[in-house]
Amino acid sequence: MKRHLNRARRATPVFLGAITLAAIVALFVWDALPRLFPIRAHDYLGALPLAMIAIAYLIYLGLEGGPPMFRQNYTCSALLES
Repeated sequence: MKRHLNRARRATPVFLGAITLAAIVALFVWDALPRLFPIRAHDYLGALPLAMIAIAYLIYLGLEGGPPMFRQNYTCSALLES
């Protein structure tokens, strides 16, 4: 069971990366041939890679517990200090 979880943990970033790259390729195709896509397609094609990166980061934080050097309120403390 543990071996299966390790395989899933390694496959998740690859899967999300593949979706992100496919969305970026579709965005480039839209830039080259905008008549092939619906009118509002650029909005969704532009947002999808950003959403995939955010989801991958949240999964990373959830599976690994986040980087060990960060405290729970690290960002807030860093902003208040500056």
